[in-house]
Amino acid sequence: DNIARWMDFFKERSFSDDVPDYMHKALELTLEQDLSYEERQMIDRRLMAEADRLGQLDYAMKEGIKQGVEQGESKKAHAVARTALAKGLDADTVASITGLDITTIEKLAAEVQ
Repeated sequence: DNIARWMDFFKERSFSDDVPDYMHKALELTLEQDLSYEERQMIDRRLMAEADRLGQLDYAMKEGIKQGVEQGESKKAHAVARTALAKGLDADTVASITGLDITTIEKLAAEVQ
C-alpha cells in the first residue's frame, strides 16, 4: 500500500493527509528541488519495478504455500495407505480411501511387508 502512495506521490506530487509525516517531508523536499520530468520518470520506473518485484514475491510465497499444502496432503495419504495396508486392507480399498493410484499403493504394500 505504501508503494502505491509513493507512486502517487511521484506522479502527482501530492497525496492525502493520512500518510506518515516522512512522506510529507519528502514532498516538501522534492518541491524544493523541483525534479525534472526525466528524474520523475526515472523514480516512477524504479517504483514500478519495486512494485513488480513485491508482486512476484507475493506470488512466489503463495505458490510455495500451495506446494507445501499439496506435499503435506500427499504425505498424509501415503501414511494412511501404509497404515491401512498394515491392517490388511486390499489395494483397491486403500486406493479408494486415499485417492492414490494402484501403482503407488502396490509400491507402499511392498514397503509395508
